[in-house]
Amino acid sequence: MKKTTEWSLQLFAEDGSAGAAQAETGEVREDTAAVAAQPTQQTEGQPSEKAAEPSADEKFRQLIKGEYKQQFAAESQKVFNQRFRNYKELEAQVEELKDRNNRMNSVLGVKYGIDSSDSDAILAAVEADEDVYAEAAYKAGMNVDTFKEHLKGQEAIRQIEEQSRHERRVQLVRVLDGQAEAVKTKFGDAGFDWQSEYANNPRFKGFIDSGASVEEAYVALNFARLNEQTAAKAAAQARAAVTNDIIANGRRPVEGGNASQTQVRSTVSPLSFSDAQIDEMMERVRRGEKIPL
Repeated sequence: MKKTTEWSLQLFAEDGSAGAAQAETGEVREDTAAVAAQPTQQTEGQPSEKAAEPSADEKFRQLIKGEYKQQFAAESQKVFNQRFRNYKELEAQVEELKDRNNRMNSVLGVKYGIDSSDSDAILAAVEADEDVYAEAAYKAGMNVDTFKEHLKGQEAIRQIEEQSRHERRVQLVRVLDGQAEAVKTKFGDAGFDWQSEYANNPRFKGFIDSGASVEEAYVALNFARLNEQTAAKAAAQARAAVTNDIIANGRRPVEGGNASQTQVRSTVSPLSFSDAQIDEMMERVRRGEKIPL
């Protein structure tokens, strides 16, 4: 699972993301499919009917190093460019804040006769300057000392609230990371990156901010493709079932009085049938017709 990063936390606005409520409620909707690999017993001397298939990770590596090498490199570069752009924007904001702070320290340094590079000394001078608080204290109906204590209390409350928001964002990122891993496993999409989707896909962001799980957002945005894959898989399974049934019927022994009759068998192997021929036979089987071999 990915580590929670500062960039991850900055995906969510302080108070504007409805997705934060998902973490506050403690509802974690994860659909993980545990697949147990069953060992195949093989009698000594008999050839294995099916060679061990490579794992999903191995298949993915083969694809990104072979047929889809260029596409994977282009997509990786796209994600890197987006994250680098986010970093540069954050870096520019930090530099702007530093510049403002330096200019403010220069003005206050002149006022209090303090070196503008000594931020701690300037802050201490401002806090000790009662004139800074006098007008605000008067408007609040307090003396200066009471008003200073009031400000300290307000600052403490602000820090507690900020810490609470930070912890909620950390929890939400962890929840979404877990949901994203489940999506990768369930749909075989090893390249799926929810953080990139959240940053670059407004529709995906809208689903997550409204409280949807990563899987719900993924399925909603990929419904047509997933539906086609499901239909293709079902069709393949049906064809395999009909082919196996045809083969089984061809191997079935003759029963009763027909045992002495000469069997006329086709010299054509069902395994060589085309998809169109199999579809035709499937239709005949559905109508109740028995197909002789």
